Amino acid sequence: AVFRPGRGGAAGTLMVFVAIGSNQQRPVRVLLQRQNDKTQSFALDAMLLRAVAGGANTSGALPAALLAVPRRPHHYGIIALPDPLLADRSSTAGFPMLRHPDIDPVAFSVGPLAVHWYGLMYLFAFGAAWWLARRRSRRADAPVTAAQVEDLVFLGALGVILGGRLGYVLFYGFDRLLVEPSWLFKVWEGGMSFHGGMLGVIAVAGYYAWRHQIHVGRLLDFAAPMVPVGLGLGRMGNFIGQELWGRVTDVPWAMVFPADPAQLPRHPSQLYQFALEGGVLFAVLWWYSARPRPTWTISALFLLFYGVFRFLVEFVREPDAQLGLLTFGLTRGQELSLPMIVGGLFLFIYGWRRGTARPSATSE
Repeated sequence: AVFRPGRGGAAGTLMVFVAIGSNQQRPVRVLLQRQNDKTQSFALDAMLLRAVAGGANTSGALPAALLAVPRRPHHYGIIALPDPLLADRSSTAGFPMLRHPDIDPVAFSVGPLAVHWYGLMYLFAFGAAWWLARRRSRRADAPVTAAQVEDLVFLGALGVILGGRLGYVLFYGFDRLLVEPSWLFKVWEGGMSFHGGMLGVIAVAGYYAWRHQIHVGRLLDFAAPMVPVGLGLGRMGNFIGQELWGRVTDVPWAMVFPADPAQLPRHPSQLYQFALEGGVLFAVLWWYSARPRPTWTISALFLLFYGVFRFLVEFVREPDAQLGLLTFGLTRGQELSLPMIVGGLFLFIYGWRRGTARPSATSE
């Protein structure tokens, strides 16, 4: 790409050159992604470009397009790839192309009130946590009684919502918060952070443990196996709402999201997270906690496994538009997950060496 700055503050011009081989017959789509900005895309006809360049056998770098861009282009990432949508709308790389079912994000309406699927997922998650916690509270090693579960779930929900919103504003939009402090309260614009919600839950668990004279490690170990259910439901809500989709890919299960302006096949990363953070993590924690374990070790496994799963999925998940890729090419989600991995390892070793298992469970 060659950038020519404009004069007097005017937008400059970015000329993109794409290397097209003589055997390239399919259309090409070019993605232009600027740091701190959304992805732009435009389609190119490879055969037409070769004809313009002077012959059907021409190959090499051809001028693809002229784009008006800001005076300072920052950092641009440019990708050229065959455009399956233009060449064949039914397939990609020779495989059937999946399309998002385009589910209405509004589950139902009551007068002027619209109830979204994402909100229902939170409700289902808190209901599932209540049911599982009531079941686990019958065990002899449970740190709380069935009567205390309601208060614990209520405080946990408060920690998730307040911590999730505050975490998103601080971790993903701190610059905007400085110039627009009221944005913190504009929850209708969306924006929740798992890492912030986790810190919120830890904070309210600490308060509850102090208030009721319960060991905080035992309380967190009790709560940890319930969390993946909520995580899985939340990712399903992201999928229904067409949020947090993956990066462009040509894998056989690539999916096109109707809400994607570029209309390109992407990793359905919400489903990856649903399976890993919801299904696999729940299975691991529920199995490990089925018998008494040293204090802190269940919480440690949650930190470790979630951190690893989130770190890996971020490689195929589209980076946050307002942040892009950060230091060492990592995303903000990966930066926040690394301390979870390290902390989980340390906490597991600490708990296993110093902790002791509680009395055996009588029933579930």
